[in-house]
Amino acid sequence: MWITNNTSIMKKLRYYIFLLVGIWSLAGTAHLEAKPVTSLLETIVIDPGHGGEDIGVKGLSGVQEKDLCLELAQQLAELLKQRLGLRVILTRNADYALNPYERTAIANHNKADLFLSLHFNADFSRQQRGMDIYILEDPEAENETGGLNPTEGGILWDKAQLSSLEQSHRLAQAIYQQAIGSEYINNIGIYSAPLLLLKGAAMPAVLLELAFITHSREE
Repeated sequence: MWITNNTSIMKKLRYYIFLLVGIWSLAGTAHLEAKPVTSLLETIVIDPGHGGEDIGVKGLSGVQEKDLCLELAQQLAELLKQRLGLRVILTRNADYALNPYERTAIANHNKADLFLSLHFNADFSRQQRGMDIYILEDPEAENETGGLNPTEGGILWDKAQLSSLEQSHRLAQAIYQQAIGSEYINNIGIYSAPLLLLKGAAMPAVLLELAFITHSREE
């Protein structure tokens, strides 16, 4: 295990759980706004990025992104269960590969309220640092035609996220607001992109590039 015994990293890990407090702003309608946050959420699916032969990026010490993603997801899941009493499902619990459709299928089949895909970033200059928050780009902006991806129940997989785009943006903003001023996180940004992984999620969904493991301090 890479980070279990590192006190500073554990502090940072626990900080990520507090980012999720910002989901209060997910309440998009009046009847939701009056409810406590625990009534808004029952199930969260956490997606540890990469796996199997897909190692992701490597840190300066040789640590592989896929391993960090899995360990962080496992520890975050335990904190969510213990502190908020939520049902938390991981898309993978070991070192194996999944394609984007399989990852969001797990979230959809379990009727998840949130989908969080965890990743780490890399930069060849080894100078870049910070956290990037991604949501799906509006299909009108990307001029998407779609219609070729798998379906379930007659719904095109690449259209599943469309009804949740506004809530996904609110989730990204909530995480951003919680992270501002953190001693652990620098250069926070929110971006939209036509990410295949997010297209299939039928609930608020974000992809988090949590840190640059090619930066010596962040690794």
